[in-house]
Amino acid sequence: MNVAIYVKLVISGLALGSFYAIIALGFSMIFGVTRVFNLAHGELLLIAGYSAYAAWKTWGINFWLTIPIAILVLLAVGIVLYKVLSSIDEPLELNTIVFTFGLALFFQNLMLILFSANYRILSSPQWTKTLQVFGATITSGSLTLLTTSLLAVLILYFIFRHTFWGKILRATIQDREAARLLGINVNNTVILAFLSGMALVGLAGPFFASFHYIYPAGGMEATLIAIIITIVAGVGHVRAIIWAGWGIGIVENLVTGILGAAYREGITAIILIMILLYKPYALSNSQ
Repeated sequence: MNVAIYVKLVISGLALGSFYAIIALGFSMIFGVTRVFNLAHGELLLIAGYSAYAAWKTWGINFWLTIPIAILVLLAVGIVLYKVLSSIDEPLELNTIVFTFGLALFFQNLMLILFSANYRILSSPQWTKTLQVFGATITSGSLTLLTTSLLAVLILYFIFRHTFWGKILRATIQDREAARLLGINVNNTVILAFLSGMALVGLAGPFFASFHYIYPAGGMEATLIAIIITIVAGVGHVRAIIWAGWGIGIVENLVTGILGAAYREGITAIILIMILLYKPYALSNSQ
């Protein structure tokens, strides 16, 4: 395998990893401020993807215009979901796991009714154009996914680390009671963070529908990726989540390119288990 192919696999892996980081940031933000362990996270991503697909299929609008539509749909779902989740009693983590598992099944059946079990994709001819990067042939879709995802996570990193709201959010994630004693309006912070997490999922949905075939039961992998990255990186650690996303994306692409797709999930799982066993705080300590 020549160098150009490795370059292609790494660039595609960075694009995939940046996309994973956006998904994980949405999960981490919601879990950090609400303690809701959302097993329906992948189904929310599918709802955003199906919303973008329906808008594109019905009205024939440009891909980029489907993004605000998907975000608005997820914000509407998020408002209703937050009201329901806020009424759940303690123990919150356990009860929300049970509730969101049932919610995932509900969303799967709802999407099955609305869209059937057929595989669908939001196709865009512009994604298939090829470019030469360091001798490797890269599709414009991979570069677009990389630049858009990277821009999104960099903006989020700046907000988390260098803005007043980001400091309030990090304080709320670390210790909600101490934040309240310091005069922070914790309730408003929680609502805003929850809806921001939903907006991130809404942003990722159209890309997911454009680069992967979507079907009603296809959200589980996204949920697992979000959970794994959050566990490895730590809740609210934006930089570590980005590194973890890139690492998983590159490993998955290299394994797929060298050994074949059948080994992708197995090798990734082994690496992540080793990290959790021997260096569970390696990435979060980089903050």
